[in-house]
Amino acid sequence: MFDRAASALLSWRAQTSAGIEVFPEGSRVEEGSTVVLLLRAGLWAPAPCRVVYIVEEPDKAGFAYGTLPGHPECGEVAFTVLRGHADDVCVVVRSFSRRVDPLARLGAPLARLVQTRVTRRYINALTEAAHSG
Repeated sequence: MFDRAASALLSWRAQTSAGIEVFPEGSRVEEGSTVVLLLRAGLWAPAPCRVVYIVEEPDKAGFAYGTLPGHPECGEVAFTVLRGHADDVCVVVRSFSRRVDPLARLGAPLARLVQTRVTRRYINALTEAAHSG
């Protein structure tokens, strides 16, 4: 289960399964790579970001990306998949950000709601990946 979840995480499947498009298409998570996440929030919102680190250990896989200019927020998101006892899988998503886009600032309560929903979708996608196959 862990290997499937880790593979899904490092191929942007958490994002694509949450309805976010990743450009360039078909890319894998690589340290230093820049991607644009295309978010649907009423209108399509491009969200450029750069992978700042990757973790690939026997019982832990993950990565973090930082936002780049043009992203509606300024911050970082870290995704980690952990192997537990009896090959159980734990998914952890940590983020910090501040809104820089004026529309995002005006709609802060709605933006938080959207972030919470998208985070749940990330976790659900990785959980499904762990159990598929």
